[in-house]
Amino acid sequence: MKRNSKTPLYHGMIGGGIVVSIFLIILLSASFFNYRIDINRININTIHNSDSTVVTGEDSLYHLQQSYKKQLIANLKKDKSILTPQEYTNNVVNYYNSVLLILSLMLAAFSFLGFVYIKSQAQDIIDEKLYSKEFQEEVVELLVGRAENSFRESLNSILSEVGELKNRIAGYEDNRDEEGEIE
Repeated sequence: MKRNSKTPLYHGMIGGGIVVSIFLIILLSASFFNYRIDINRININTIHNSDSTVVTGEDSLYHLQQSYKKQLIANLKKDKSILTPQEYTNNVVNYYNSVLLILSLMLAAFSFLGFVYIKSQAQDIIDEKLYSKEFQEEVVELLVGRAENSFRESLNSILSEVGELKNRIAGYEDNRDEEGEIE
């Protein structure tokens, strides 16, 4: 049974594309930190000159601008529409921590899924090779060859020992015959 080697590759590419697109949708749709100022919430009519002194000429315009800026910043801070540098930095750091967490989880998930997939593929290949007719015949030939060699070696050693014993017996019989003639 021959497998199509491109099918798992295509499935992996499709699955990876789906996961990456889901990740991008979540990343782009989620607002991890708020850094926008809502211009519609700023009411120009509520800003007044704070020092209640009558100022004329260029000084009055300058004081009015400064007063307007101070009051605008105070209102934005009160409404939490403007962030201090520390708050902004903290929000940016939290955003990137969230991104790193998501990427780490994706890495762990892909690693686990890759391990499971590779393990199942390896097990399938091993089972296919292990139970194939060619492998079983090769193992039988190898075992029969080793058993035959072992049997031949054992038989040769037994035959050589039998030959030595025959020579000893023949030597004892010769010695006995010689002793019988001497007596």
